[in-house]
Amino acid sequence: TVSKPDAGEVTSHIPELANVDPSLFGVALCDNEGQLYTAGDVFHCATMQAVSSTMLYVMALEDNRPSLVDLKIGGEPSTGAFYGSASDDRNRAYKPLINTGALVAASLVKGETAKERFKRCAGLVREMGYAPSRIKLNGAAYESEMATNAKNRAIVDELVARNVIESEDDDESG
Repeated sequence: TVSKPDAGEVTSHIPELANVDPSLFGVALCDNEGQLYTAGDVFHCATMQAVSSTMLYVMALEDNRPSLVDLKIGGEPSTGAFYGSASDDRNRAYKPLINTGALVAASLVKGETAKERFKRCAGLVREMGYAPSRIKLNGAAYESEMATNAKNRAIVDELVARNVIESEDDDESG
């Protein structure tokens, strides 16, 4: 059985996410035969946030030789902060599942424009989703994230300065 906690704490660095009900909790698992197991608030829409790091890494590996991805992203555990500058002694992001690694993985996704890369990423998320028609961009969360992403932009600037990723004109956001 699943019991809900009496209280929780939601992230507040993205203002829109600070409005989420902290009592919501849900989990869904699918086995190899396609059987779905659920518990809790699984029908409440939620943002993916850091979960998308996994999809970005998968796409980076699909779009590039693994040896190229390995030149940019390692697999070691990070002891640094979520937004910290986490690079190893080979000038790589420690791993793909923290912000630095996700930003590097995103830079390795193929596409002529940011909009094209976003559409490809969204397509993979829908392909992997149990109910693809329910997967949508949360406009309010996106705008809130874009208005408060100074730390991510600073990480990108550092990655560009260290020649880990190339500079990109960001006039066309996804």
